[in-house]
Amino acid sequence: YTTVGTGIYHTLVARWDTTGAQQFYALRTDFDADQRIQLRRYFNANPTDIATWTGAQIPGGVPTSNSWHHIALKVQGDQLWAYWDHQLLPGCPYTDAVLSRGFFGGYVFVMAGQAQTLIDDILVIGEAGPQPFDLVAQNNVMLNQNLQPMTIRAEVGQTVYFRLDWEALNGTGTSPPFTIRLNMDGTPIFSANHPGATPNTAYQTQSTAWTATLGQHVAQWILDFSNTVIEGNENNNALADTFLVLPVGSFDFQADSTWITDTAQDPWEGDIHAGDSLRFKLFWSVPLGSGNSGPFNVAMTMDFENYYLTTVPGVTPQSQNTTTTGIYVATEGFHFFEWVVDSGNWIEEFSEGNNTTLDGFEALPFVGLPWDPSAPAAQPGDLDIVGAYPNPFNPTVTLRYQNQEPGHLRLAVYDAAGRLITVLADGFHAPGSWTAVWEGGKMAGGAYFAVLEGNGRRSVQPLLLVK
Repeated sequence: YTTVGTGIYHTLVARWDTTGAQQFYALRTDFDADQRIQLRRYFNANPTDIATWTGAQIPGGVPTSNSWHHIALKVQGDQLWAYWDHQLLPGCPYTDAVLSRGFFGGYVFVMAGQAQTLIDDILVIGEAGPQPFDLVAQNNVMLNQNLQPMTIRAEVGQTVYFRLDWEALNGTGTSPPFTIRLNMDGTPIFSANHPGATPNTAYQTQSTAWTATLGQHVAQWILDFSNTVIEGNENNNALADTFLVLPVGSFDFQADSTWITDTAQDPWEGDIHAGDSLRFKLFWSVPLGSGNSGPFNVAMTMDFENYYLTTVPGVTPQSQNTTTTGIYVATEGFHFFEWVVDSGNWIEEFSEGNNTTLDGFEALPFVGLPWDPSAPAAQPGDLDIVGAYPNPFNPTVTLRYQNQEPGHLRLAVYDAAGRLITVLADGFHAPGSWTAVWEGGKMAGGAYFAVLEGNGRRSVQPLLLVK
C-alpha cells in the first residue's frame, strides 16, 4: 500500500541490480500533469516504457488527492503483471526478458516541494531463487623473478609474473569450474582452469613467466573467460592494467618542487619586492635507473631566458637531490621560471615529461616608494588561487580559488607583458571554493598569469600554455 501524491512518483521495483548499474523493472504512479501509471525497464539508468495506463484504464480513475492505494508487481520468468487496488491492469502480462534476477523494494522521487511518502507492508509472495555468483577481479600485481611485488618498472628482458587478486561473492555451494585467462596486448599468454569457487571467498591466481619487451603494454585478466558460471553481474570479472617496460639501464628523473628562498629562510616568507635578493631551489629525485647515470645538466630559465646551469657528475637510482641557484635580484612585475633536469638530454630517460617544473612569483614595487595602484598579496587561506590543472596546459586549464570572507572578487588572466587577456569571474562571492575554466587554445604558447583580486587582497598563479 502507498500514499498517492500529485507531486511524487511512488514506485515498486523488481530485479534491482545492486552493483550500481541502475537496472531494474519499475511500476510507478505519476499523477502530476501526466496522470498515469507506468511499467518501465531501466537499463544502465536509461528508461524504456513497457506499458502506460491512463484515464479509464486505471481502476477507479486517477486519484485527485493523497490517499492509500494498493499497488502490486509480479515478475515470473519473462512475464510481468501490474495491479492497482487489487485489480490487474489491462494488457498484462507483458513479456520482457532483459532482466533475469535482482532485488526488490520501493522508492520515491520527490518533486513540487513534497517532503515524504509513506509505504506500508511490502509483501513478497513466493520464494526467491538461489543467489547467483559474482566473480570480481580486484587487483593486478606485477611480480619479479623472486615472486615479490615489483617496486620499479620492468626492464627489457626481465622475467615478470602477474598475480590476480579476486573474490567470489554471493552464490550457493560451489560454482561450476571455469577458465581464468591473462591477455597481453590482446594475445593470451596464460590460461588456467579453476575447479570452482565458494561464496564470499578471496583468491589469488598467478601467471607463468613473461619476458618483458620494450614499450607500453596492457595486461588483462578475465575471470570465467568461457562464461560457464551464471553471474549476477558480468561487468566486474575483467581487469585491465597498463604498464611500461624500460630500456635496460634507462633513468627517470622527477622534478618534484621549487621554492623561492633567501640566505636566511627557506621558503621565502612574506611579500617579494623589487630589489629583494632571491635564490631558487629545486627538489628532484631519481625513481628509476641502474648504476650511475653519468653527468648531465640541471638548468633554470627566468622569463624564458637562460638564467642558471649546473652540471651534475652523476646520480644513482632512488636518490633525493637538491639544486640551488645563486643570488637573483628581483625586478618589479610578474615572473615565470622553469626548471629542467637533464636539459641537454644527455641521459637516456624513459619519460621526458616529468623532469620539468613550472613556478612563478610577483615582485611588488620597491618598499620605499608610495604604493597603492594594486592590492597586497593574499595571505594563505585568506583569498587564494589554490590550484591550476593541468599546468602546463593545452587548450584549457581549470582554476580553483577560495575566499574566507564575502565580497566582490575578480579573476582575470594576463600575458607575460601584463596585458589583460580575459576576465573569468567578476562579481559578488559568498565565502567558499570556486572554479573557473580558461579556454586558451587560441592564444600563443607561453607564460600567462591568473590574478585573483578582492577584499583588498591579491593572489597570483603562473600558467604555461604549450603549443
